[in-house]
Amino acid sequence: MSTRKHIIELENTSASEMARFRRIMLGIWRQQIEDDKNAGEMEKFVKMNNSVKRKPQKKVSKKSYKNDLFYVDEDGNITKVEINKSRYITVVLSGRKKVLLSDLYISGSTFSWNNTNRQIVANIAGYYGKQVNVKNIGANYDRNDKSLAYTDSKNKIWFHPTSKGGIDPDFNDKYNLQSTIIHEHNHQKELQVKTYTYSAHAKVYLKQFQHPTFKMTSKSYYEGQMGSFIKYLDYASGHDEKGWENILKKFNDLKILGGYQIKYRESGGTQLFNNKGTEVIFQPGMALDGPH
Repeated sequence: MSTRKHIIELENTSASEMARFRRIMLGIWRQQIEDDKNAGEMEKFVKMNNSVKRKPQKKVSKKSYKNDLFYVDEDGNITKVEINKSRYITVVLSGRKKVLLSDLYISGSTFSWNNTNRQIVANIAGYYGKQVNVKNIGANYDRNDKSLAYTDSKNKIWFHPTSKGGIDPDFNDKYNLQSTIIHEHNHQKELQVKTYTYSAHAKVYLKQFQHPTFKMTSKSYYEGQMGSFIKYLDYASGHDEKGWENILKKFNDLKILGGYQIKYRESGGTQLFNNKGTEVIFQPGMALDGPH
């Protein structure tokens, strides 16, 4: 409370007037005390509410380096690669239109050979191949081959269109594309033999499964690849090839992706179980037309 000095002179004041004066002065004094108290509270309130409150700084997450955005020119050349958070490959065409890799029509027709689109697919596949030290990759227009990709007699890897005209939608996923490149690269490293076997192709799958890229692929892709692997083992068994049992055993011993297991049944079909012990059911697929 602040102290204030007042000098008041009283002359010829009666006792009743003096009592009344004292009550007035006491009221003024009490009000002053209350005002000083309120002033102190108000000062405290103003200080608390007028102070600048600093908001906690948000942590800026580092940019994800898991996938790429490809800018291409009118000739199909990659002009720039940017990073985004998607695992899907996005292509930015010369007109700034964004498409997925499988949206590019690469099959030839009467009206267009789509050479630019094939060049784009080949360049992007080559980009990812380079990351895993694989070269000699291209894209063609042949829709007759039913495989996702293949390696020719000159050891060149080819991606080709599906019946819809673009590459398989599985390859919109960077890791699926890269894992297939690894698979074909294992074919590149194979020795040329007169007679190729189903067991030999199954070994190529097994090597693919052990590469670090395989564990990053999508579930539909990696289970589909395992299904193809089983099909080659079944054909190897059906053709009385030697050593296919060892390939199956090695798969189970490796505990791929946390423990996928294969149970061979001579009658009733070979079974695949995931890492939780649940059977993976496959849709009936096309018959193999050979071990390649």
